[in-house]
Amino acid sequence: MNKRRKLKILQVLSHKNMVRGGAVQGYLLALGLKERGHNVSMIFNRGEKLLKEDLETLRCVEDKGIPYSFYRMDSLKDALKFRKALKSEDYDVIHTHRDIALRFVLRSAIGLKLKSLFTNRGNNYRLKKKERKLYFSKKLDCTCAVAQAVKDVLVHRCGMNPDKVEVVYGSFDENIFNKEYDSGVVRREFGLDNGRKIVGNIAAPQGKKGHLFYFETIKKVLEKKPDVVFMLVGRGLKEKFADKVKELGIEKNVIFTGYRADIPEVISSFDVSVCSATKGEGLTGAVRESLALGKPVVSTDVAGNKEIVIHGKTGILVPPKNTDAMAQAIIYLLDHPEEGAVMGREGKKVVFEKCNNTIRCDRIEKIYYKVLDSKGIL
Repeated sequence: MNKRRKLKILQVLSHKNMVRGGAVQGYLLALGLKERGHNVSMIFNRGEKLLKEDLETLRCVEDKGIPYSFYRMDSLKDALKFRKALKSEDYDVIHTHRDIALRFVLRSAIGLKLKSLFTNRGNNYRLKKKERKLYFSKKLDCTCAVAQAVKDVLVHRCGMNPDKVEVVYGSFDENIFNKEYDSGVVRREFGLDNGRKIVGNIAAPQGKKGHLFYFETIKKVLEKKPDVVFMLVGRGLKEKFADKVKELGIEKNVIFTGYRADIPEVISSFDVSVCSATKGEGLTGAVRESLALGKPVVSTDVAGNKEIVIHGKTGILVPPKNTDAMAQAIIYLLDHPEEGAVMGREGKKVVFEKCNNTIRCDRIEKIYYKVLDSKGIL
């Protein structure tokens, strides 16, 4: 733990709840820094409408005693309100998560001098014209890329200064993911016996997550293994894809769980965890967490996933959109559970060495101090 003067830190999230992985990452960082003695607070984007269920997902923030507030980040009125806070609070560090938050802070801080400004980059898309203005802002001191693959795009394809881009892997809470969970809890909830094979996929209903290709994969697996159950985890999936699943005739083998707060228990019920993303990933959170629980993973070879899914050692990588290759990989792991268990154990070692929250917070804390020292602020 760093024994230097503790910092006043603001984490600024583009999210209004704790449903998405990016929000969880912001919370874990805030929590880890608070536990190191820093004065940490958070702000969230309230958007057009804030629902009761949104607030319920933020109970973890309240329970840990992290103060937070809401701003509507597309509102000039709220930008001016936040500008007053920037003048009065004297933050040592402002760390934004996603472009919406970065744009809001830069807009609010026009003409103001910030001690330090950081942002996260969680995907490997090339910067668009509007994004370039954000990431090349003179106020931005450092971009934390969630994988080497993300930094490579920013530096080699977008022209960013490599000295201003640091690789900091996304994390998981090792206190939660280093436990044994009863794999039967979720099985019993859905009426599945312990002998039924479950293949899980945790992802938001976004096109880049590759659900349409995954459904074709499911159909091919069921031709060989008609008793396998495919569990799709995430808010809004059933509403978006139920008709497609029925059209393909696979509805009897697909379970849409909806949003789940008990992700460790859910993953523990899986025999195989799958990432079907086609593009735009950074380091897929569900892959990281599945490996942390020792589950074998089949992942498309996108962005930084190959940095933790080492083909043949910690899981199986397949080309994006290749439904034949993905089906074969899933079937292989279902047919070779002992080999899958070995992969899961090796994967657990890799992510605990690279991605646990203690390591992430240590690294980011050092980056904060490095930037502040370089500017002569501390």
